[in-house]
Amino acid sequence: MGGLLNRLAVQTALVATVVLATVGVLIAVQVGGAVGRNEEAHYREHVERARDQLTEQVTTFANLTETGAVVLASSPDLRDSVAKEDVTAALRSATNFSAIVGTPFQGTPGMQIYNERGELLVRAHAPLNSRQQGTPPEVTRVLREDQSLGGVRQDELLGLVLTGIAPIKAPDGSLAGAMEVMSTIDAEFATERAKALGLRVAVLDATGTIVSKRADARLSVKDLPAALAQQQATGTATIMIGERRYLAAFVPLVSQAGTTAGHLYVGIEGSVINTAIRETRAKVLRSLGVGLTAALIIAWGGSLLAVRPIQALATAARRIQANDLESAVPVSGPAEIRGLGEALDDMRLAIREGREAMLKANRDLAAQFNASTVNLTEVTHDLTVIQSVLAHLSGERSGGLAGAAEELAALAWVDGVFIAVATETGNLSVAAMANLAPGAAAATLDVTRQHLDSDLSRELEVADTGAGPETARLGAWGVGGVFITPMLTPEGVTGVLAITSRGPLGLTGRRRDLLRSVTREVAATLERTELEDEVEENRRIAEAVLREMSDGVLVVDIEGVCRIANPAAARLLGKSRADLVGHAWGAFLPLDPEALGALRRRAYEPTGQPASPLQLALRDRQLAITSGPFPDPDPARSGMLVLLRDLSAETEAERLKQDFVSMVGHELRTPLTLIRTTIDLLFEGDAGALNSTQARIVEVLRNNADRLMSLITDLLDMSALDSGRMQISPTVIDIDGIVRGAVEDMRSAAQAKQHMLHVEAPPGLTVWADPVRAQQVLQNLVSNAIKYTPVGGVIEIHAGEVPGGFAEVSVTDNGIGIPPEEQMHLFEKFYRTNTGRRTTGGTGLGLAIARSIVDLHGGRIWCESDGRSGSRFAFTLPRRRL
Repeated sequence: MGGLLNRLAVQTALVATVVLATVGVLIAVQVGGAVGRNEEAHYREHVERARDQLTEQVTTFANLTETGAVVLASSPDLRDSVAKEDVTAALRSATNFSAIVGTPFQGTPGMQIYNERGELLVRAHAPLNSRQQGTPPEVTRVLREDQSLGGVRQDELLGLVLTGIAPIKAPDGSLAGAMEVMSTIDAEFATERAKALGLRVAVLDATGTIVSKRADARLSVKDLPAALAQQQATGTATIMIGERRYLAAFVPLVSQAGTTAGHLYVGIEGSVINTAIRETRAKVLRSLGVGLTAALIIAWGGSLLAVRPIQALATAARRIQANDLESAVPVSGPAEIRGLGEALDDMRLAIREGREAMLKANRDLAAQFNASTVNLTEVTHDLTVIQSVLAHLSGERSGGLAGAAEELAALAWVDGVFIAVATETGNLSVAAMANLAPGAAAATLDVTRQHLDSDLSRELEVADTGAGPETARLGAWGVGGVFITPMLTPEGVTGVLAITSRGPLGLTGRRRDLLRSVTREVAATLERTELEDEVEENRRIAEAVLREMSDGVLVVDIEGVCRIANPAAARLLGKSRADLVGHAWGAFLPLDPEALGALRRRAYEPTGQPASPLQLALRDRQLAITSGPFPDPDPARSGMLVLLRDLSAETEAERLKQDFVSMVGHELRTPLTLIRTTIDLLFEGDAGALNSTQARIVEVLRNNADRLMSLITDLLDMSALDSGRMQISPTVIDIDGIVRGAVEDMRSAAQAKQHMLHVEAPPGLTVWADPVRAQQVLQNLVSNAIKYTPVGGVIEIHAGEVPGGFAEVSVTDNGIGIPPEEQMHLFEKFYRTNTGRRTTGGTGLGLAIARSIVDLHGGRIWCESDGRSGSRFAFTLPRRRL
């Protein structure tokens, strides 16, 4: 009986073992299948959710690029430079202003500016050395319809891009061109999206060819249409690439024309899913292995006790297969069966934790996307507000500073705004205010001065005014937080811009930068307005001056066309202003081509030396015409300035003066000659012998008669020279004779002051000159040297040949010298040095006459002196007829 029971127990244990093994296999198969389906379903949902998020992001980014293009196109400096097709200024304006917008999404940024004909002016992105072959149809559409566009297009050089295109208006409101803001849909874009979504992302063009290799270098979709059809039916697509399977979804990139420019691939390799399934199944199998081992032990220990708990375990396994992971696995029966139940329950908990971790990751990704969407929405709203602010500042809208303040107050994180500008006394005065109680701006400025020790060149940010005693009183004005930023120029602080909040103020770095950029635009607007007012005032003054001038003024452009003519010019030329402005100057100015050319050279090729005006006899007038440069910052508007002066009255007065001088001089010379002759007779004793006193008196009379005769001679010579009546009779003369004759005439005067005269003149050196006038010049120079050299001085007269076909005659003394500042005036009529006026007599005509005589001969005369001791006067005469 005992053996029979033992065999029965063994048979029962064997049966129980077979039953447990069979149950374990069934559980493993069922649980493994459930795990696989569950994991694959979760990954499919993940891919679909990522596809939807990527679709929404592409739409948001396209709208943002369009808004950025509209904001950039509204910049006043950019509009003006594009209207002028000034490439450098357009690039600088767009680059400076783009700091307000930034690039809140990934991808390589780009910017292109077109003129109104669709021709590319600026390409501010790589490759800079390449140019597109034609105007994109999207740009043509914007220029044609005068409406902005946003979306996707295929660029010739960059490939697929998110693009925003906006028209650029000239200052007069006409269409000046178009601004295109781009962000490439490239490897960088795909990489950043892949990081955010936790999946692989790639960019495909319209044919399915991958254009971004960094995301997955092995991906090469061969059958894109079939994959898109499968996605249309099931939400995702399973594609094979070589021997590998991928779970994928595709986001179409639709251009503004409605065509599909490409796709974004988002997906995961099947091996990743299989690995996750295998890992989960491994956990299950490990748990089953432990359970089966325990079952064998239990089976040998008491198979009958294990039947009911095993049935409970089978039921629990079916619940797990049905995705019921919340119901606990019952643990009962022998210890071995309880161990199997605990292992199965551990497996249930592991599967549940894995699912919860996946759900949490999906929730985190959704939260990140929602935060990104909120941020993009705020940026878009802020850019729209800034566009309106700039429209008021540029004059496109009529609000001015008040309108700009109202628009700034519309920002979601701003409650109040005020703008204060500096007055002429240096104080700040509130120029515009929005959503603030009366007096709030003044109180805020007062607190700011106290807080910054009156140094308003610094920023002030008070997040909570109630937190400090200095700012607590602002709460009574409804100011809970304040941010003030200065408007700085090279001249100092021209004003401040302040934003306030009713509660504590929370500013991010982007918001501060946005406010600083707006402040710079306000400062630029104020400076531009001041310059425009100054230009307008200067224009009115210039018009008044030109209108009241007695001299004629003409402004002639580089083409020789008159652009400005004042009333005096029309009067002097005997024409109406309509006959002058817009006509070639040679048509109304009767000068020969050589004279017109000389005036142009004086204007466009100035030498820095004064030039005599041209003379023009026109009807009953004598006009003096001079010219000079008329510069302008714009080379196209520069030209020359032509001045017309009526010399008729001056000429007549000069003629009367010369006639009077000539008449008086001749009338005085005749009796003076008789007086001089009579004095000579007295001095020689013809009227009887003279005692010493009488001789001294007669000597004084003779000297003064000589001075008076010299004065009359100088006046007559100067009058003849001024009127052009003086004639010279040049001939070939020996310079040695001229020098020695002049020295001999002046020897008695030199001996009277105990001067030594040294003469050096080479024999045989001839000149072409009038002997009388040449000797007159030399005598004047020697006479001056004798007069201005102290007693016992040395005077040297030297003559010699110099290059250029001239002979030079010089008179050098060791006298008092002539200061450099007086040397330039020596040859002017009636000019005398300060020392000469104090120490010696004279008319101041001698050197002026000498210069005129030398000029008539074609030579020149000059002075050299260090101003302390000694002078050297020299003049040249031609060796032969000129």
